[in-house]
Amino acid sequence: MKEQKTEFYIGLLVWLLDLTVAYGMWFSNDPDANISHPITLANIALVASLYLLFLVGQLMSYGFLIKKSTRLTKISGLMLSSAAVFALTLFFFFGLVALLATLIIIQLIKYIDEKPAYVAAILVPARGSLLMRH
Repeated sequence: MKEQKTEFYIGLLVWLLDLTVAYGMWFSNDPDANISHPITLANIALVASLYLLFLVGQLMSYGFLIKKSTRLTKISGLMLSSAAVFALTLFFFFGLVALLATLIIIQLIKYIDEKPAYVAAILVPARGSLLMRH
């Protein structure tokens, strides 16, 4: 359990760093960021909601949010986090949220067989690179 808490806290630090960098690049109008969405209150709230959805999914997947977590609730948490990462990749470029996708892939090995987890580890960055080209 202690290893799981340490893993979660490292992931929380990555999440906070990712959130800070994403908002920083967006608000600074960094041309390298290639973020075409305007800075409006609705967009700021949407992005914040997606980052919070990712965090809630992580809390569920580690069993910290629900007292009697089952395998199903933990996998559901990963699905929530995955949905948030996918939505964030539609908003920001994939490289900005790739670390969040990596956190999900690392946890997959706990819940599914190794081969599908390896396939996901290959396909997620591949999908991200395809999104970057469009």
